[in-house]
Amino acid sequence: MSNFFNDFVVGIDVSSKSSVITILMPGGEAYGKKINITNDLKGFDKLLLILTDITENFQKSLRFLWNLLDYTICLY
Repeated sequence: MSNFFNDFVVGIDVSSKSSVITILMPGGEAYGKKINITNDLKGFDKLLLILTDITENFQKSLRFLWNLLDYTICLY
């Protein structure tokens, strides 16, 4: 996790009907609570709105992690 210390990290746990998103701020603190989105345009728009807010207000890069079996980093 130290490679991402200065960036926001977005963790995505995808399932068939919905996804759970966890966002960590630089330094490792949670950015709000876990976000549940549906895997459709409405859910994507919700996620895009949150990510756009982060990039515009904090001027920081976003790093994305997703579940890769043995390579998963638990973010919550």
